[in-house]
Amino acid sequence: MDLTFQPDKFLVLLAVTGLGVLVFRIPLRHDFERQFLYFGALGVFVWSGIGGTLQMVGWKYMGLFSIFFLSLFGLFTLTMVGLNKFVKPVRFFEGEALVSDRLWQVFLGLFLVFTLFPLVYPEFQLTRLFSPPSPDLAQKIDDNLKETGDSTPEVLYYYMSVLLFPFFLFSLASLGRRWWLVVPTVIFYYYVRYCVDEYLPRHEIGLMLILLFLYLWNQKIFPRHYLAASCMFALPVLLFFFNMYTKLRQGAGLEIGFNLFGVLESVFTLFYQETFYPILVHDLMESHHGNEILRYLKWIVSLPIPQTLTESWDYLKINHEFTELLTGKVYGQTTTHVYLPGLFGEGLFIYGSKLFWVHSCSVGILTAVICFLMKSDRRLFFLMTFFQLQVLLLARGGISLILILVVNYFLLFWPFLFFLIRRSRAAERSLAIADPMPPPPADMPNAMAEPTGDS
Repeated sequence: MDLTFQPDKFLVLLAVTGLGVLVFRIPLRHDFERQFLYFGALGVFVWSGIGGTLQMVGWKYMGLFSIFFLSLFGLFTLTMVGLNKFVKPVRFFEGEALVSDRLWQVFLGLFLVFTLFPLVYPEFQLTRLFSPPSPDLAQKIDDNLKETGDSTPEVLYYYMSVLLFPFFLFSLASLGRRWWLVVPTVIFYYYVRYCVDEYLPRHEIGLMLILLFLYLWNQKIFPRHYLAASCMFALPVLLFFFNMYTKLRQGAGLEIGFNLFGVLESVFTLFYQETFYPILVHDLMESHHGNEILRYLKWIVSLPIPQTLTESWDYLKINHEFTELLTGKVYGQTTTHVYLPGLFGEGLFIYGSKLFWVHSCSVGILTAVICFLMKSDRRLFFLMTFFQLQVLLLARGGISLILILVVNYFLLFWPFLFFLIRRSRAAERSLAIADPMPPPPADMPNAMAEPTGDS
């Protein structure tokens, strides 16, 4: 396999992504809006861009990728500008009882206790908290392929944990700037998940760390130059850790020492693992695969419906089918490894080489709507940050990553959010009617007439 990079392709990639980000950031006035843009562009650059500069990947790939990138973030920016201009931002009424910090602190404590349920039922395994198991990816895959025969309490726990997860993120904001409570709470949640599953995906560990970093950064808990310096020192250690974690979860021994060679090997291994997706997409482009639009829409419709009712539906299972197309093997029978097409490859697989841009436009609009809903009120900070990180991974995991969250995980949270918005706006209108602002004196200029650029 020829892994030689072409410098001219890489210059084109830098020009398209760099200039695109510089242009699209201009109309975005809010820091959080720009962070959505930066995370999304970084993800697409890493998982769909870098590998496209390999000599074995044709120039056609780079041309289609450029169209995809510019349409994705162009639609994101246009949608954000339109929403900011015509729709009132989401802010909760300060006197609203349902957003009381004390109420959500109680919920947070109860939720953390609730997460311990799988360590108590059907077997008492709380000792795992003090003696955690080794990560075992093979066992995890084997369990997923088997009929688990979960009891009713276990099934109820699973659905409740999924539906309550957004409320957990919402409740974290009730801790405010008390980082000594926020950091242990988030770590404890993910640690319990690891003890329950005996495995935690590598990207989720990374997301947890970035979530905490963005909390410290955006809330200005510590001086930002200290945080930036800490990241520079911590990055080699984290890369080494992720490489070791991968070897452990695959059952391999720890053969690399923590030295310059070990860190460099970890960097190159991780770089190759996370940038080879365009090679697979190039193979897709060379195949005679058509489009899967109808089956894709059928999959979207099936998301909120229990799987037992949709088992007979012929909906798209893109990651499995993409793997079978490339390998000629049947997932679950002759292979358990999954190859991901990435967001760009997904657009080609679903819509074909003529309509792939429809995928980028729809994802750009969806991302902008989520950003608009989450960016304005402090109580939505952790939800917003969580979605920023999902946008980063969107280029790797594809649209299913974010649609399953929006439709399944947030099935209860969306009605709750829109109920809060409606109550808050009704309370503001009532307050304005009861206590209208007196007009300014005739000789006093109206300071509210012309907002400043910072308003």
